[in-house]
Amino acid sequence: MGPEITAGLLVFPMAQATQVLQQYRDYMNGAPERLNVWVVMRKAPPLQFFPEPIHGQEVVVLAIFYAGPLAEAEPLIAPLRDFGTAHGEHIGEQPYVQWQQAFDPLLTPGARNYWSASFSRPRRRLLLPVFTLTS
Repeated sequence: MGPEITAGLLVFPMAQATQVLQQYRDYMNGAPERLNVWVVMRKAPPLQFFPEPIHGQEVVVLAIFYAGPLAEAEPLIAPLRDFGTAHGEHIGEQPYVQWQQAFDPLLTPGARNYWSASFSRPRRRLLLPVFTLTS
């Protein structure tokens, strides 16, 4: 992996959470290891790439990371756009360290935020409670 990676956000309305999560589960079970997609469910921060009325609304965010150039990533990212009708997206090539720091402004200063996790492929039984809550 070089210093440049492909990364960004694809943001959907919370009303589409069930369809987005079901398609995410199915797609990620066959996705290559170079593609990593996190699901984030939260209120939309005031990001410039989608309209102001979306700010503060509940959204489903696909945080996308591909260890390689945009030309390689695009065919793998394209199906994600069909998961629903997105509010907006911001995806492109950037230095790895920029992506590594991208979420720092969203964390409360002094809260000593530290993330450490193990990720596994999405399983239906794990997502069913989320589908119920978002329906």
